[in-house]
Amino acid sequence: MLALEVAGLKACIGNHVILDQVSFRVQEGELAALIGANGAGKTTLLKVLTGIMKPVEGMVKVFGEPLTKENRKLLSYLPQKSHFDPHFPLRVFDAVQLGRTAWSLFRRPRREDMERVEWCLAQVGLLDLAHRPIGELSGGQQQLVFLARALFGRPRLLLLDEPTTGLDVTARQRFYRLLKDLKHQLGLTVLIVTHDLEAVVAHADRVILLENQKVAYEGSPNAAVKTQAFLRVVD
Repeated sequence: MLALEVAGLKACIGNHVILDQVSFRVQEGELAALIGANGAGKTTLLKVLTGIMKPVEGMVKVFGEPLTKENRKLLSYLPQKSHFDPHFPLRVFDAVQLGRTAWSLFRRPRREDMERVEWCLAQVGLLDLAHRPIGELSGGQQQLVFLARALFGRPRLLLLDEPTTGLDVTARQRFYRLLKDLKHQLGLTVLIVTHDLEAVVAHADRVILLENQKVAYEGSPNAAVKTQAFLRVVD
């Protein structure tokens, strides 16, 4: 089954075309990497998929249905990395609990919400840090907190925007291994924007390469590395 289908997508900022006739597919259960040079439109595409930005033209389907406000709940979005002041007064537990606001903004947390937070933290290996201020955590640990928050609403499709930027090699490797484990254990589909091309080749099932506002390549990582478009991204 197709988890995500994008066809003929066009998006603009003012009079400037950012995406033009972008089309691609992601199968359910895949980890798809969205790559391209800076300014290629990767973040804009995620904003369209999450409803932050409206396209000028085109179609988006999730799990076989046109994207609507209702089925957008099947998606969860982890934006680009945020930095916290060491004295920022927010516990890890509370940061994950913020994931419930999209579902129940005006409802007091219930026991099942608390249990869900603990479950999400356990999935990323941070349950023992639940009551630590998030500002005291390393950059890699903070990204795992945000990943736990993204899991709160039981998504079927995760959209991640450069989640390992600024992390050291060890933290990046841990993040990708965890992402693959979660994909298999929870049946998730993942679309990740990244500049980490080594991780793409090692972990992705599919590569979507944006260049000059269009999809220049879509297919397997092993075939991608042989294309001129991929080599231009490397350069």
